[in-house]
Amino acid sequence: MSDTNGRPQVWACTVAPGKVVRLSDIPIDDFVAIASRFTVDWGDIYYAPLRNAAVGKALYELCCSRMGTPTNPDLTAGQLLDAFNLIPDDVPYSFTDGLPDPTLVDASTTPG
Repeated sequence: MSDTNGRPQVWACTVAPGKVVRLSDIPIDDFVAIASRFTVDWGDIYYAPLRNAAVGKALYELCCSRMGTPTNPDLTAGQLLDAFNLIPDDVPYSFTDGLPDPTLVDASTTPG
C-alpha cells in the first residue's frame, strides 16, 4: 500500500492518544489465531482490517491488550472505524545485525 506520492503505508490501530500499534508489528501467530477464530485469511485481516466488524473488533482488542490499554466495553462502529488508519511505513529497508544501516541506502528510502 502506498500514498499518492508512492510512499509505502501500513495499517495501524490507535487504541488511545499516543498508543499506536502497527499491524506489521503484530506477531503472525496472533493473526493466525484471529483468522482461525473467524475462518478468514490472515492476509484479509492485515490488508483490510475493517472488512468484517467482528474481526476488526477482535484485532482492536488485541491491539489494546498489546498496549496495556483497557478495551472500551461500549465501543461504537464509529470508534472502531476511527481506530484504524494507514500511516507512513517509515521502517528502514536496510539492516545489519538487526539495526538500521545507513550505508545500505535503497532508492525507496531516499526522500524526494
